[in-house]
Amino acid sequence: MEKRIISIILIIAVIAITGCGRKGTATSEHKNIYTKEELQTPYESAIEQCVGKEGEAYQAKQMRDSVVSSEKVSPFEEYSAKEWVDSEGHLKIPFDREEILKDADMTRVAYYIPDEAAHSAKTNELIDVAFDYLNSAYSMNRFDYLASTELYFLVRDSNALEEALRRDDWAEVVYNYYMDAQQPEVIGENDKEYTGRVYMANLLDIVEFLLAQPEACEQLSDEQKTLLIKKLVAEYSDKKSGKLMSGSTNGEYVKFFTWIEEGNAWYYAINNMAFTADEWKVIDSMVEWNEKE
Repeated sequence: MEKRIISIILIIAVIAITGCGRKGTATSEHKNIYTKEELQTPYESAIEQCVGKEGEAYQAKQMRDSVVSSEKVSPFEEYSAKEWVDSEGHLKIPFDREEILKDADMTRVAYYIPDEAAHSAKTNELIDVAFDYLNSAYSMNRFDYLASTELYFLVRDSNALEEALRRDDWAEVVYNYYMDAQQPEVIGENDKEYTGRVYMANLLDIVEFLLAQPEACEQLSDEQKTLLIKKLVAEYSDKKSGKLMSGSTNGEYVKFFTWIEEGNAWYYAINNMAFTADEWKVIDSMVEWNEKE
């Protein structure tokens, strides 16, 4: 009897260590896919196509200048670089947001940060300004599944975002924002909070898009990348059930995975991560793997 008890204890210990017998056990054994080097997969990132190099004019400058020259806005004295900075040297929004947002063209002009202030601002401050603008009715969120088109519309309206994306530390700032954010729950369209929640859901779609870029994958740590994917997957069921707002029809997919394809660093990184069978089921429903025969 004593030997049997010891045997049972040993079996339980083995199960605990190996994870055998547990449905939710994480595993990194996934698809046997071709590496990027094996297929020489052509891939040009949206950031490489749409974000200028240091010293080049911002995409948003052309938009701002065209709006001003077209006289679509009433005489408007732009805020100086000095007005964009507080007494401690930090970037600040120098205008009444609610008043500015009443006019689309005025908003695009007002949110343009003078080059001097943009260059000297910290990355997290630039992201704060960019997201403040994008959390509104005027953010261009087309999601036509072509990353370069989507990013073009985003940086065309926000030089704060373009300046941030020129740097090599933006991904962690955006990652922290997303991990701290709460996906808004669905409420009735007549509810006074409905519009604000739609704007936030739209902004979080944009955040997912930015994080899906290969540059984000390269900047984040392995732990951050895994935690991000786990959060995206965990929210999927609530989006699909209609509990959480989603940019996709009936929450049938996660926006982030729309841009995960061969050539993108995320494609290979995700395949090497450790997830449970249930998590892989969600991921595999949205990522098309090119498996070796």
